[in-house]
Amino acid sequence: VSGYIYHSSWPSDSTINNNLGSGYPLVGILSVNGNTQSTHAVVVSGCTTSISILVMDPEFGFTTASRFGSSYVYSSGYSGARLRTIGAVRKK
Repeated sequence: VSGYIYHSSWPSDSTINNNLGSGYPLVGILSVNGNTQSTHAVVVSGCTTSISILVMDPEFGFTTASRFGSSYVYSSGYSGARLRTIGAVRKK
């Protein structure tokens, strides 16, 4: 996707909101069960500052990830794996 760049850390809520407000969803990179070598990608299409983000997980569909420290977490509705944000591919 033109203009998108990989970032190895999860962005701030203001960066997420700036991207989403400008019409640029983010691709969230998540660790699987705490293993940063085993990752999963989702589309981040919404953010409630400091509370949760709306994700579209290609494995099972839409869900929300809750704030956990400086990242967001959720459990897969398909596999039951615990997923935590660790990086992002984003426009801004």
